[in-house]
Amino acid sequence: MRYLFQRIVHNDHRWKSPSGGRLNSVFDKGYVSEHGFAHEDWNFSRKQEIGGGHSWGYCYYQPKSPEGAFSIAFATYEGDGIWSLAGLYENAVYDPLGASFSEDTLSERAQQIHKLQRSGQIGGEYDIPSLRAIKALLADEQQHYRWKLHVDHIVQLDFSITIPSELLPSVGYHFSRPTELTNKQYEGIKNYIKSYLSRPTAVDFEDGGDIEFPEGGRTQKEHYRLERNPAVVKIAKANFLRKHGRFFCEICSFDFATTYGSIGKTFIEAHHTVPVCEMPPGATTKPGDMILLCSNCHRMVHRIRPWQGSVNKLKALMTSLKND
Repeated sequence: MRYLFQRIVHNDHRWKSPSGGRLNSVFDKGYVSEHGFAHEDWNFSRKQEIGGGHSWGYCYYQPKSPEGAFSIAFATYEGDGIWSLAGLYENAVYDPLGASFSEDTLSERAQQIHKLQRSGQIGGEYDIPSLRAIKALLADEQQHYRWKLHVDHIVQLDFSITIPSELLPSVGYHFSRPTELTNKQYEGIKNYIKSYLSRPTAVDFEDGGDIEFPEGGRTQKEHYRLERNPAVVKIAKANFLRKHGRFFCEICSFDFATTYGSIGKTFIEAHHTVPVCEMPPGATTKPGDMILLCSNCHRMVHRIRPWQGSVNKLKALMTSLKND
């Protein structure tokens, strides 16, 4: 068995189909930025194409030694050295001849791209109004779907998980050249995510929010209780105001007073940066554990799992957007 760490493009549909809004992407330059989609967009579709319940994943490059089985960790790059795991292929084999998709599959994928094209979200040679021509292009590209594996060996996550830097080797940032992992490195990544796969989903905000990520009811409730501890929040805000003379978001620098005048002068939200699940029994919250955020950044931080590193991940995203 060989183990690989492979960069994959960002996708809002869990890599089951192309998602919009990526033409001129700030995250993924190259093909996805120029075309508005990438062939990896279907890597976790679990579409069975051949007998025995097998599927195909996109692989543009050819391994130096393509024989034998591969297990692959697919991850998106968030900037500033932060990677988020999208999913795993286990016991995949490299087929140099590539896939031969059914007419139904090619038609379905062509329709997905055509829908994005009509809304102005596709570029390059795929920016054509003809559904038949898009399907023909996809048929020409099917030879590059060279990872063959059983659908039961596709490990698809409900959400991407930030990988701690200590679990990562020195990985490259290219889409076409993966990084070789040792068995120990691969198992370390796999074990890290294992506890997240079986947890039930929970409501992100107790006061009525979207269904976000599994964390477990106790952890969620304790986290919110710590964030809403009026005493520690009051001290944290007082310390911040004494140091800076005003309130502003520590991620995006938004100032409520600048935008809303007097009603926003004393408003800011506090986020608890220490994961509750990592706190020992009886631990208390200190003002230094809090970071002050605007409502938008606070909400976005809660969409990132695990909590550890979520603030840095959102900061990296904001930096990428500003520098684009």
